Amino acid sequence: MIIVHCIIRFFLVLCVIANPILAAAPHSHFEEQALAAQGLPFGARAPKKESSEIDRQLTDRQVPYRPILQSPTAKLTPVEDPEDHRGGLSGKNPLGKLTSAELDAKAIQMIEGLGWPMPQPAARFIADAKASDVVHKEYGDNFQDFVTDISRPRSSARRWVVTNKPHYAGTEIFREPTHFKFLEDELPTLFDRRQQSLLLVSAGTSDGREALSMGAVLWGAAQHHPEWSDAENIRAKVVGVEIHPELVLKANAYLNGDESVPTDSPHLRGTMLAGNGRTQLPQTLLERLNGWTPHGAKIAAEQLFKDSAADLPKLVAFEEMSLLDPEVLLLISAADAVFMHFVAYQMTPSARRILKRALMDMRPQSYIFGDGGFVTDFDLDVVTQFEVVPAAGGTILRRRGILSPIGGRNLAMAA
Repeated sequence: MIIVHCIIRFFLVLCVIANPILAAAPHSHFEEQALAAQGLPFGARAPKKESSEIDRQLTDRQVPYRPILQSPTAKLTPVEDPEDHRGGLSGKNPLGKLTSAELDAKAIQMIEGLGWPMPQPAARFIADAKASDVVHKEYGDNFQDFVTDISRPRSSARRWVVTNKPHYAGTEIFREPTHFKFLEDELPTLFDRRQQSLLLVSAGTSDGREALSMGAVLWGAAQHHPEWSDAENIRAKVVGVEIHPELVLKANAYLNGDESVPTDSPHLRGTMLAGNGRTQLPQTLLERLNGWTPHGAKIAAEQLFKDSAADLPKLVAFEEMSLLDPEVLLLISAADAVFMHFVAYQMTPSARRILKRALMDMRPQSYIFGDGGFVTDFDLDVVTQFEVVPAAGGTILRRRGILSPIGGRNLAMAA
């Protein structure tokens, strides 16, 4: 009898010891992998995820895709990492005491140090950071802690900068003038190669100025090529893809003439001041220049959008979708040209790999227009799959391969 009682008490003690261990441990190998992907140790509990307001609205509208890029209203998640806490929590701030102006300048310097051109105007970006409810909730009135945290990869400050910078970067007409000139020069060849309509895509188009610039260049070039049109419509389409609903609304307001397209462009002003500026501007703009002044291109752009206003709604369309939506991936793979400036830094490595597959499946002799680091960011093969267009400094790629007799898929897909 004593032996039986001892055995029972032994099993009870064993259950008490084992219960918390079993409760904390992952229930499957897949859960263990999921925890590892989040940087959590074996046996930890994954933090509860809070969906953003826009995610909730999209779910309520039964949109058949899950947004991948972060929403500007997404809530910041505190980072629990002993080696990655804020300066205010540690009691020491490596920046020392700075005036408000010095702190703003330091924030701009740190963002540019990430390899991202600071958006224009920089002061507005910094002011919006200070006024942001999510920043204030996380950092209170201590903006210096926010600036210090920008340099920490997993911090809430870095997440806010990455999330909100797309609203400022890229929102400029003719952001890379040489890209639009190259597209304009290449249009006759593209129309000759395609028996069907051309398809141009602006990936992550922000408030639509990039897509509208593409449409305006296409419209201007088509005025000299009536053979590009069937009846009164040009055989081409520009599609701007953007996940943020408020930016799509703004893009459509520009497209439909409810608001004027902002034509102030630092890149155009810089081109006008350059000695070889005439070789970098699209002919469509040069035709409308009235004097070679810093603001000459701005005036020419205003005239161009005014001239093309009636036809742009037929040429350009905006889609509120994720770049990783299956329909968008098919759209990109079928495009004759894809503009994708400053897209990679908004995406996770796994998301980049998904988008890369669509880029690799693009038509032969089609083009990708990107920023200075997009080849590395997407790990694109510029030896067997793509060739670099020398004149653009490595920011334009041409898909290798030959066209089928009907102008369709690649008959000699490189390995």
